[in-house]
Amino acid sequence: MTDPVEIKQSSDESARKPTGILGRIRVLAIVLGFILLYTFYISALSTNPPGFYVDEAAISYNAYLIAHTGKNEVGTTLPVFFPVYTGGWTQYANPTQIYLLAIPFTFVKPTIHFARVYSASWVFLACLLLGLLAKRISGKESIGLLVAVIAIFTPWLFDVSRLVMETFFYPAALVLFLMALYAAQRKESWSWFNVTSIAAALMLLTYTYTIGRLLGPLLAAGLILFATSQPRLVSVIKTWVFYALSLLPLFVFKSQHPDALTQRFYLISYIKPNSPWREIFPKFVRRYFEDLSLINLLFNGDGNPRHHADGTLGSFLIAAFAIVLIGFVVIIVRHWRGPWWRFVIFGAAASIVPGALTADQFHSLRLVAYPIFLLVLMIPGLQFLL
Repeated sequence: MTDPVEIKQSSDESARKPTGILGRIRVLAIVLGFILLYTFYISALSTNPPGFYVDEAAISYNAYLIAHTGKNEVGTTLPVFFPVYTGGWTQYANPTQIYLLAIPFTFVKPTIHFARVYSASWVFLACLLLGLLAKRISGKESIGLLVAVIAIFTPWLFDVSRLVMETFFYPAALVLFLMALYAAQRKESWSWFNVTSIAAALMLLTYTYTIGRLLGPLLAAGLILFATSQPRLVSVIKTWVFYALSLLPLFVFKSQHPDALTQRFYLISYIKPNSPWREIFPKFVRRYFEDLSLINLLFNGDGNPRHHADGTLGSFLIAAFAIVLIGFVVIIVRHWRGPWWRFVIFGAAASIVPGALTADQFHSLRLVAYPIFLLVLMIPGLQFLL
């Protein structure tokens, strides 16, 4: 006679077996789905956008020189910032993207197509990391998948991924910062790994794109929102110290080249060296609300055809923005006491500041951090809806 226990074990195993098979099929389907999306993401990059802008050429050329000679185009070995000749005058490019692009250029023949695929791949990775962050925050894989897919189809990030500019790594750097911060804020006292990972991510934000020299310190200052106890305050101060140490090369470079990092800002901004605050502040407020405009965000997009294709809709999906609004209300009602969500709202507001300091209205590259925070704000909205 068959033992009832054996029958029960057999039925339990048979019940688990299909679940295991279905689970593997599900994982395979998700992986294949993202591979298909990646194929779409990098398609037509050999012809669209047409040509190769001088800014892209400058970054790619210096990356090639670093890969093969260790020097930039003017012969400086492993520089902190790169003087590049663009549009009839010299400006200084930030180092992160150049050194990142130099890595594959050491063994891959440099071409326009490869450089653009490399750029698009970093933005695609940022979308996947956003999905992973959403899963960790919500505890639900479905929300993580939704956020990742919505990020992939967000026009703003798709436009940024098309260009080999100083912005192609910025979304990934910002998501890495948010992931490091979220992992740390769940603890009462941050470990040395937490402190150094947050400081390192802030360093990447600062050295990756010009806006980071303002946005990095703003986000670092926002860490005070997490100082809700003495151990937390000590952790925040440690992070500030490590971040400040990472800025020493920037200050040394500025002392040796006083105008190198500011001349470009004075050209594109309404702020001049002798501008009084009574003139700057009203202009800043007006420009801030222009960049906050929903008309530009949802309908017009960036007016520069290099940054956003003519004849298309805005830079952010309307349905996704509706979920952002729901998420914002959920945060105000349910999560306002939590420093994490207060920081996300602060970060979204701070990410508009660099663009508002310049004369160009809704310059999507200078506002590139803004859509990342909007996508994070979707998470509580999706939790509420699902």
